[in-house]
Amino acid sequence: MSDRTLEGLPWWAKRLDELSGHFSRQGLGGLLDHHRVTNALGEAIAIGGVTPEELLVWIQAQVASRMSVGPSPDSALQDPWAAYNADPRAFWEQVWEEILGRKIEIPPVPKLKGKTKKAIERYKLMLVFLPKITEDDYPGSFIKPAWGRYIGEASIERRPLPGRWVLAEMIDKPNWDDQSGYKDDLLGQDLGLTTRFKISWDHLTASLLPKAAKLLGLAKPSVRQPTLEERNLTANLFNWLREHRGLDLPDLDSTNSWEWCLNVYASSNRLFTGHRDRGGLSSVNGFWSGDENDHITFRVLAVL
Repeated sequence: MSDRTLEGLPWWAKRLDELSGHFSRQGLGGLLDHHRVTNALGEAIAIGGVTPEELLVWIQAQVASRMSVGPSPDSALQDPWAAYNADPRAFWEQVWEEILGRKIEIPPVPKLKGKTKKAIERYKLMLVFLPKITEDDYPGSFIKPAWGRYIGEASIERRPLPGRWVLAEMIDKPNWDDQSGYKDDLLGQDLGLTTRFKISWDHLTASLLPKAAKLLGLAKPSVRQPTLEERNLTANLFNWLREHRGLDLPDLDSTNSWEWCLNVYASSNRLFTGHRDRGGLSSVNGFWSGDENDHITFRVLAVL
């Protein structure tokens, strides 16, 4: 830039010209395009809130972290799954502290076999830590089960949360009368199913879940239906993570269908939940475990 062109410009423009050889075109563009951020950084350095060396180390670490999880080239923001993918244990420690307002002890992630890791990717499973909490610990935004609203509460088997790692399906739950059914249900396909509906709890338990365990590379007893307590907490958690972390997770209770749960009701019946017109997350109902109902489907949970 010529001296004549610089005449009349403020000091900062002349300073930019002097240092132009130290900036890449992309770097300078980023500084100017995101001035709300870069101005705050500049002020912090100027008043001594952070040294340039500390800032450089932090920025380099953030860039390295983003590169390791492979964000899309046109992504303006960090992949919302980056923290989860980088360190699931640290991710859940932070999430639960934010939800509960206190820290909880989370054990290390169990060691997974290669077959299980591949199944997690193929079947869209999420590694989730469900802490040992009760409904009294729920934040105000979480919806609790209405245990005695539709069936006798005294006949419901309750299964408290023990605190453990699980694999939870992230597949959407369709309406029972939606002709398109489930989308990309690779687990259902590999189980030989054309639909997850109209399958009894008994058949699911005796035949399909053992096959699912084999596909997941896990022991048969560890692969089952979620308890109603697990299912309710997971559904609430998915809603919270969509809102607060931007994760692409399903709303499990926005459709007119039910899902089987593990809990016993009145000896020969089992619980089911999830119908939007009967309370969605709060719904608690029971039916004969041998019934093949058009309105009832299932999801799989694996205990690690």
